[in-house]
Amino acid sequence: MHLLRKILSSFLKAILYVRHKLYDLGWLSSRTFDIPVINIGNLNLGGVGKTPVTLYLASLLSQNHKVAVLSRGYKRKTKGFLMASPVSGWKELGDEPYQLYHLLGEKVTVAVDENRARGIELLQQKAKPDVILLDDAFQHRRVKAGLNLLLTPYHKIFTEDDLFPAGYLRDLKSRAYAADMFIVTKTPSPADDKRKEEIKNQLKDYGKPVFFFKEIYGQPQNDIQKISWEELRTKTVLVITGIARPQSLEQFLKEQSAHFHLITFPDHAAYNDLQIKKIKKKIQSIHPGIILTTEKDYEKLKPHFPDILYIPYRLEPENKILFNQKIIDYVDTRKFV
Repeated sequence: MHLLRKILSSFLKAILYVRHKLYDLGWLSSRTFDIPVINIGNLNLGGVGKTPVTLYLASLLSQNHKVAVLSRGYKRKTKGFLMASPVSGWKELGDEPYQLYHLLGEKVTVAVDENRARGIELLQQKAKPDVILLDDAFQHRRVKAGLNLLLTPYHKIFTEDDLFPAGYLRDLKSRAYAADMFIVTKTPSPADDKRKEEIKNQLKDYGKPVFFFKEIYGQPQNDIQKISWEELRTKTVLVITGIARPQSLEQFLKEQSAHFHLITFPDHAAYNDLQIKKIKKKIQSIHPGIILTTEKDYEKLKPHFPDILYIPYRLEPENKILFNQKIIDYVDTRKFV
Protein backbone atom coordinates (compact mmCIF):
# COMPACT_ATOMS: atom_id res chain seq x y z
CA MET A 1 0.00 0.00 0.00
CA HIS A 2 2.85 2.39 0.87
CA LEU A 3 4.54 1.72 -2.48
CA LEU A 4 1.28 2.29 -4.35
CA ARG A 5 0.80 5.63 -2.59
CA LYS A 6 4.31 6.65 -3.57
CA ILE A 7 3.64 5.73 -7.21
CA LEU A 8 0.34 7.63 -7.27
CA SER A 9 2.00 10.60 -5.59
CA SER A 10 4.73 10.65 -8.26
CA PHE A 11 2.07 10.51 -10.99
CA LEU A 12 0.18 13.44 -9.43
CA LYS A 13 3.44 15.34 -9.04
CA ALA A 14 4.10 15.03 -12.77
CA ILE A 15 0.61 16.29 -13.64
CA LEU A 16 0.92 19.27 -11.31
CA TYR A 17 4.40 20.08 -12.61
CA VAL A 18 3.14 20.23 -16.21
CA ARG A 19 0.12 22.33 -15.22
CA HIS A 20 2.20 24.90 -13.37
CA LYS A 21 4.80 24.96 -16.14
CA LEU A 22 2.11 25.84 -18.67
CA TYR A 23 1.11 28.82 -16.52
CA ASP A 24 4.72 29.84 -15.88
CA LEU A 25 5.47 29.82 -19.63
CA GLY A 26 2.31 31.76 -20.41
CA TRP A 27 0.69 28.97 -22.43
CA LEU A 28 -2.14 29.08 -19.90
CA SER A 29 -3.10 32.61 -18.94
CA SER A 30 -3.68 34.25 -15.57
CA ARG A 31 -5.79 37.37 -15.11
CA THR A 32 -4.91 40.38 -13.01
CA PHE A 33 -7.34 43.01 -11.76
CA ASP A 34 -7.14 46.73 -11.04
CA ILE A 35 -8.06 46.19 -7.39
CA PRO A 36 -6.06 44.80 -4.45
CA VAL A 37 -6.64 41.03 -4.34
CA ILE A 38 -5.36 39.00 -1.40
CA ASN A 39 -5.15 35.24 -1.87
CA ILE A 40 -5.47 33.10 1.28
CA GLY A 41 -4.43 29.52 0.53
CA ASN A 42 -2.49 26.45 1.54
CA LEU A 43 -0.58 23.45 0.26
CA ASN A 44 -1.82 21.14 3.01
CA LEU A 45 -5.08 19.25 2.60
CA GLY A 46 -7.74 20.97 4.70
CA GLY A 47 -7.86 21.88 8.36
CA VAL A 48 -5.30 24.67 8.11
CA GLY A 49 -7.44 27.57 9.32
CA LYS A 50 -8.20 29.55 6.16
CA THR A 51 -11.63 30.64 7.40
CA PRO A 52 -10.38 32.12 10.74
CA VAL A 53 -7.53 33.91 8.93
CA THR A 54 -9.97 35.25 6.30
CA LEU A 55 -12.23 36.40 9.14
CA TYR A 56 -9.30 38.19 10.80
CA LEU A 57 -8.28 39.96 7.57
CA ALA A 58 -11.84 40.96 6.71
CA SER A 59 -12.38 42.38 10.21
CA LEU A 60 -9.09 44.28 10.05
CA LEU A 61 -9.56 45.79 6.59
CA SER A 62 -13.26 46.58 6.91
CA GLN A 63 -12.44 49.22 9.52
CA ASN A 64 -11.33 51.58 6.74
CA HIS A 65 -12.07 49.79 3.46
CA LYS A 66 -14.98 48.26 1.63
CA VAL A 67 -14.14 44.54 1.69
CA ALA A 68 -15.46 41.57 -0.25
CA VAL A 69 -14.70 37.88 0.34
CA LEU A 70 -14.93 35.48 -2.60
CA SER A 71 -15.01 31.70 -2.10
CA ARG A 72 -15.89 28.82 -4.39
CA GLY A 73 -18.48 27.66 -1.84
CA TYR A 74 -17.27 24.09 -1.48
CA LYS A 75 -20.10 21.48 -1.36
CA ARG A 76 -22.88 24.07 -1.73
CA LYS A 77 -26.11 23.08 -3.45
CA THR A 78 -26.02 25.99 -5.90
CA LYS A 79 -23.94 26.90 -8.94
CA GLY A 80 -22.50 30.09 -10.38
CA PHE A 81 -22.17 33.49 -8.73
CA LEU A 82 -24.13 34.17 -5.58
CA MET A 83 -23.87 37.02 -3.08
CA ALA A 84 -24.80 36.26 0.52
CA SER A 85 -27.95 37.86 1.87
CA PRO A 86 -30.09 37.52 5.02
CA VAL A 87 -32.07 34.72 3.34
CA SER A 88 -28.95 32.72 2.38
CA GLY A 89 -28.22 29.49 4.23
CA TRP A 90 -25.25 27.16 4.43
CA LYS A 91 -26.68 24.94 1.72
CA GLU A 92 -26.73 27.83 -0.78
CA LEU A 93 -23.34 29.30 0.16
CA GLY A 94 -21.37 26.39 1.60
CA ASP A 95 -20.68 26.09 5.32
CA GLU A 96 -17.54 28.25 5.49
CA PRO A 97 -18.81 31.23 3.43
CA TYR A 98 -22.03 31.09 5.43
CA GLN A 99 -20.01 31.17 8.64
CA LEU A 100 -18.09 34.22 7.40
CA TYR A 101 -21.29 36.02 6.42
CA HIS A 102 -22.92 35.18 9.74
CA LEU A 103 -19.92 36.54 11.69
CA LEU A 104 -19.12 39.58 9.54
CA GLY A 105 -22.66 40.73 8.83
CA GLU A 106 -23.42 43.45 6.31
CA LYS A 107 -20.11 45.31 6.77
CA VAL A 108 -18.38 42.81 4.42
CA THR A 109 -19.72 41.41 1.14
CA VAL A 110 -19.46 37.62 0.97
CA ALA A 111 -19.90 35.89 -2.39
CA VAL A 112 -19.31 32.49 -3.93
CA ASP A 113 -18.38 31.46 -7.45
CA GLU A 114 -16.47 28.42 -8.68
CA ASN A 115 -15.09 30.69 -11.45
CA ARG A 116 -12.95 33.14 -9.48
CA ALA A 117 -12.27 35.51 -12.37
CA ARG A 118 -15.98 35.83 -13.11
CA GLY A 119 -16.68 36.25 -9.41
CA ILE A 120 -14.24 39.15 -9.13
CA GLU A 121 -15.77 40.85 -12.18
CA LEU A 122 -19.28 40.55 -10.78
CA LEU A 123 -18.22 41.73 -7.33
CA GLN A 124 -16.66 44.82 -8.89
CA GLN A 125 -19.90 45.54 -10.74
CA LYS A 126 -22.33 44.81 -7.91
CA ALA A 127 -20.49 45.59 -4.64
CA LYS A 128 -17.64 47.88 -5.82
CA PRO A 129 -15.22 46.80 -3.05
CA ASP A 130 -11.83 48.41 -2.32
CA VAL A 131 -10.20 45.01 -1.75
CA ILE A 132 -11.13 41.38 -2.41
CA LEU A 133 -10.09 38.43 -0.25
CA LEU A 134 -9.87 35.16 -2.18
CA ASP A 135 -10.57 32.30 0.20
CA ASP A 136 -8.71 29.07 -0.73
CA ALA A 137 -7.42 30.08 -4.16
CA PHE A 138 -3.71 29.28 -4.08
CA GLN A 139 -4.20 26.52 -6.67
CA HIS A 140 -6.55 28.66 -8.78
CA ARG A 141 -3.97 30.15 -11.14
CA ARG A 142 -6.44 31.69 -13.57
CA VAL A 143 -6.42 34.67 -11.20
CA LYS A 144 -3.13 36.30 -10.27
CA ALA A 145 -3.53 37.93 -6.89
CA GLY A 146 -1.52 40.92 -5.80
CA LEU A 147 -0.68 39.38 -2.42
CA ASN A 148 -0.42 35.65 -1.73
CA LEU A 149 -0.62 34.38 1.85
CA LEU A 150 0.35 30.73 2.29
CA LEU A 151 -0.98 29.03 5.42
CA THR A 152 0.63 25.96 6.98
CA PRO A 153 -0.09 24.28 10.34
CA TYR A 154 2.30 24.59 13.29
CA HIS A 155 2.43 20.88 14.15
CA LYS A 156 3.34 19.77 10.61
CA ILE A 157 4.30 22.45 8.13
CA PHE A 158 4.31 21.68 4.42
CA THR A 159 8.09 21.09 4.29
CA GLU A 160 7.60 18.10 6.62
CA ASP A 161 4.93 16.46 4.46
CA ASP A 162 4.55 14.73 1.08
CA LEU A 163 2.17 15.04 -1.84
CA PHE A 164 -1.10 13.12 -1.57
CA PRO A 165 -1.63 10.16 -1.30
CA ALA A 166 1.85 9.56 0.13
CA GLY A 167 1.21 12.51 2.45
CA TYR A 168 -1.29 15.30 2.96
CA LEU A 169 -0.15 17.97 0.48
CA ARG A 170 -2.46 19.05 -2.33
CA ASP A 171 0.24 20.74 -4.43
CA LEU A 172 3.99 20.87 -5.04
CA LYS A 173 6.26 22.27 -2.34
CA SER A 174 7.88 24.44 -5.01
CA ARG A 175 4.62 26.41 -5.24
CA ALA A 176 5.56 27.98 -1.92
CA TYR A 177 7.94 30.28 -3.83
CA ALA A 178 4.84 32.04 -5.18
CA ALA A 179 3.85 33.08 -1.66
CA ASP A 180 4.56 36.60 -0.39
CA MET A 181 4.11 35.62 3.25
CA PHE A 182 3.90 32.45 5.33
CA ILE A 183 1.30 32.19 8.09
CA VAL A 184 1.91 29.37 10.55
CA THR A 185 -1.55 28.57 11.89
CA LYS A 186 -2.76 26.69 14.97
CA THR A 187 0.20 27.90 16.98
CA PRO A 188 -0.42 26.98 20.64
CA SER A 189 -0.25 29.66 23.30
CA PRO A 190 2.32 29.69 24.74
CA ALA A 191 4.30 28.19 21.86
CA ASP A 192 7.54 26.23 22.07
CA ASP A 193 10.34 28.64 21.13
CA LYS A 194 12.50 25.75 19.90
CA ARG A 195 9.73 24.59 17.55
CA LYS A 196 9.22 28.11 16.23
CA GLU A 197 12.92 28.45 15.43
CA GLU A 198 12.83 25.05 13.73
CA ILE A 199 9.94 26.22 11.52
CA LYS A 200 11.68 29.49 10.67
CA ASN A 201 14.83 27.59 9.67
CA GLN A 202 12.83 25.26 7.42
CA LEU A 203 11.16 28.22 5.68
CA LYS A 204 14.11 30.61 5.45
CA ASP A 205 15.24 29.38 2.01
CA TYR A 206 11.97 30.68 0.54
CA GLY A 207 12.97 34.19 1.60
CA LYS A 208 9.51 35.27 2.76
CA PRO A 209 8.37 36.72 6.11
CA VAL A 210 6.88 34.25 8.58
CA PHE A 211 4.04 35.09 10.99
CA PHE A 212 2.70 32.80 13.70
CA PHE A 213 -1.06 32.84 14.32
CA LYS A 214 -2.11 31.66 17.78
CA GLU A 215 -5.27 29.73 18.59
CA ILE A 216 -8.00 31.34 20.67
CA TYR A 217 -11.00 29.34 21.89
CA GLY A 218 -14.02 31.28 23.09
CA GLN A 219 -16.56 30.23 25.68
CA PRO A 220 -19.17 27.67 24.55
CA GLN A 221 -22.39 29.41 23.53
CA ASN A 222 -25.48 29.31 21.35
CA ASP A 223 -28.14 31.80 20.33
CA ILE A 224 -29.48 32.20 23.88
CA GLN A 225 -26.73 31.33 26.37
CA LYS A 226 -23.02 31.23 27.10
CA ILE A 227 -21.24 29.06 29.65
CA SER A 228 -17.71 29.09 31.06
CA TRP A 229 -15.18 26.33 30.59
CA GLU A 230 -15.10 25.92 34.37
CA GLU A 231 -18.74 24.77 34.28
CA LEU A 232 -17.75 21.87 32.02
CA ARG A 233 -15.09 20.38 34.26
CA THR A 234 -17.50 18.16 36.18
CA LYS A 235 -19.92 17.44 33.33
CA THR A 236 -19.98 14.69 30.74
CA VAL A 237 -19.43 16.46 27.42
CA LEU A 238 -20.11 15.21 23.91
CA VAL A 239 -18.26 17.05 21.14
CA ILE A 240 -19.39 16.66 17.50
CA THR A 241 -17.10 17.83 14.69
CA GLY A 242 -17.21 17.86 10.91
CA ILE A 243 -13.84 19.51 10.36
CA ALA A 244 -10.52 18.33 8.94
CA ARG A 245 -7.88 17.50 11.52
CA PRO A 246 -9.66 18.16 14.83
CA GLN A 247 -6.54 17.20 16.83
CA SER A 248 -5.83 20.66 18.25
CA LEU A 249 -9.46 21.00 19.36
CA GLU A 250 -9.29 17.56 20.94
CA GLN A 251 -6.13 18.50 22.85
CA PHE A 252 -7.72 21.72 24.09
CA LEU A 253 -10.84 19.88 25.25
CA LYS A 254 -8.78 17.31 27.14
CA GLU A 255 -7.40 20.20 29.16
CA GLN A 256 -10.91 21.52 29.91
CA SER A 257 -12.86 18.40 30.83
CA ALA A 258 -11.97 14.97 32.13
CA HIS A 259 -15.28 13.57 30.88
CA PHE A 260 -15.49 14.53 27.22
CA HIS A 261 -16.33 12.26 24.28
CA LEU A 262 -15.48 13.18 20.70
CA ILE A 263 -17.42 11.97 17.67
CA THR A 264 -15.96 13.01 14.31
CA PHE A 265 -17.37 13.19 10.80
CA PRO A 266 -15.71 14.12 7.48
CA ASP A 267 -14.91 17.76 6.77
CA HIS A 268 -17.97 19.74 5.56
CA ALA A 269 -20.32 16.97 6.75
CA ALA A 270 -23.93 17.69 5.84
CA TYR A 271 -25.26 15.46 8.67
CA ASN A 272 -27.56 13.09 6.87
CA ASP A 273 -30.09 10.82 8.58
CA LEU A 274 -27.53 8.08 9.20
CA GLN A 275 -25.07 10.50 10.82
CA ILE A 276 -27.78 12.04 13.02
CA LYS A 277 -28.83 8.55 14.08
CA LYS A 278 -25.22 7.79 15.04
CA ILE A 279 -25.09 10.92 17.21
CA LYS A 280 -28.37 10.12 18.95
CA LYS A 281 -27.14 6.59 19.70
CA LYS A 282 -24.01 8.07 21.29
CA ILE A 283 -26.12 10.46 23.36
CA GLN A 284 -28.21 7.56 24.66
CA SER A 285 -25.10 5.64 25.69
CA ILE A 286 -23.25 8.39 27.59
CA HIS A 287 -26.04 10.80 28.64
CA PRO A 288 -23.98 14.01 28.22
CA GLY A 289 -24.71 17.05 30.33
CA ILE A 290 -23.49 19.31 27.50
CA ILE A 291 -23.27 18.84 23.72
CA LEU A 292 -20.70 20.97 21.89
CA THR A 293 -19.79 21.47 18.26
CA THR A 294 -17.73 23.78 16.08
CA GLU A 295 -18.89 27.13 14.78
CA LYS A 296 -18.94 25.69 11.26
CA ASP A 297 -21.18 22.76 12.25
CA TYR A 298 -23.55 24.67 14.52
CA GLU A 299 -26.21 25.71 11.97
CA LYS A 300 -26.33 22.18 10.55
CA LEU A 301 -26.81 20.50 13.92
CA LYS A 302 -29.03 23.06 15.67
CA PRO A 303 -32.29 21.82 14.05
CA HIS A 304 -31.62 18.34 15.42
CA PHE A 305 -30.21 19.32 18.83
CA PRO A 306 -31.70 22.69 19.94
CA ASP A 307 -29.58 22.92 23.13
CA ILE A 308 -26.24 22.35 21.37
CA LEU A 309 -23.47 24.90 21.99
CA TYR A 310 -20.67 25.92 19.63
CA ILE A 311 -17.07 26.76 20.42
CA PRO A 312 -15.88 30.06 18.88
CA TYR A 313 -12.44 29.62 17.32
CA ARG A 314 -10.15 32.41 16.19
CA LEU A 315 -6.62 32.76 14.87
CA GLU A 316 -4.68 35.96 15.53
CA PRO A 317 -1.07 36.96 14.77
CA GLU A 318 1.39 36.97 17.65
CA ASN A 319 2.99 40.09 16.20
CA LYS A 320 -0.27 41.85 15.47
CA ILE A 321 1.13 45.36 14.92
CA LEU A 322 3.66 44.33 12.26
CA PHE A 323 1.31 41.93 10.48
CA ASN A 324 -1.56 44.41 10.37
CA GLN A 325 0.69 47.14 9.01
CA LYS A 326 1.99 44.95 6.19
CA ILE A 327 -1.54 44.06 5.10
CA ILE A 328 -2.81 47.63 5.32
CA ASP A 329 0.24 48.98 3.47
CA TYR A 330 -0.34 46.52 0.62
CA VAL A 331 -3.99 47.50 0.25
CA ASP A 332 -3.18 51.21 0.36
CA THR A 333 -0.17 51.08 -2.00
CA ARG A 334 -0.64 47.76 -3.84
CA LYS A 335 2.97 47.00 -2.96
CA PHE A 336 4.20 44.42 -0.48
CA VAL A 337 7.43 45.26 1.32
